[in-house]
Amino acid sequence: MIKLIACDLDGTIIRQDNTLSIENEMAIKLLEKKKITFLPCTGRCYQDMRSAFPQSLIYPSVLMNGALFAAANGSSIYHFPIKKDIVLDIVNYFQCIKLSTAIYSLNTIYMIGKISNFTKCLVECGMSEDFAKEYYGCNIIEINSIGEIQEDILKIEIMIANTKVKNTCQKFLSKCEDVNVSSSLPYNIEITAKGIHKAAMLRKVAKFYGIKKEEILVFGDSMNDYELFENYPNTVAPKNADEAIIKLSKFQCETCENNGFSSFVRNYFKM
Repeated sequence: MIKLIACDLDGTIIRQDNTLSIENEMAIKLLEKKKITFLPCTGRCYQDMRSAFPQSLIYPSVLMNGALFAAANGSSIYHFPIKKDIVLDIVNYFQCIKLSTAIYSLNTIYMIGKISNFTKCLVECGMSEDFAKEYYGCNIIEINSIGEIQEDILKIEIMIANTKVKNTCQKFLSKCEDVNVSSSLPYNIEITAKGIHKAAMLRKVAKFYGIKKEEILVFGDSMNDYELFENYPNTVAPKNADEAIIKLSKFQCETCENNGFSSFVRNYFKM
């Protein structure tokens, strides 16, 4: 029997305009009535995750690709930082090739480089300018060096419009043994500590709630969900998900824009 739904956000349940449809909102509320825990499982930080949900839906969540398991109010239950010397090496490399770099701490996103450069890259990758400016759903602090950050660093993110430059960055990161590298968009790279991804944190969450992996239903659509689909038996992918995710999925559903989550859970749980 399913007791928990671990659900990716962007492209799975949250639409391109950063909203949750009424149909999906109602489906989540119906799950509550069935005593099934809904767990957002995303690469976003807490503030950015909250920007997509109405105030009536507030839950603990797996954030920053598994680097943080946060309580409903955003405070840390578990978190796993990247080693500071590793962060410094990676950021120095990105600075050398003039890439603006987003640095995620527990409560803040810092930008080394110009936020405007980051936004410009998003527009070049096909986002509207207005949406690109609101990409993070929260305030970002521009800084000049990593030394200005005193908190634990949980995730690093870069946006790259140029495929050749992205491939060069991936080659560099493949030599960094103490990090996990993933992607949630065709043009981004996301970095967490070694062994830290959504599936690793979900194992700790399952233990926290006292449930088995067979009692978890996973929804996801992109490569930062790959380990979830590799390690959990009950998985659902929208039909427009990355091909690798579809191949691993047990079930498929309609796209996010067509309320695939709502349709699937209503049918699966007979709601």
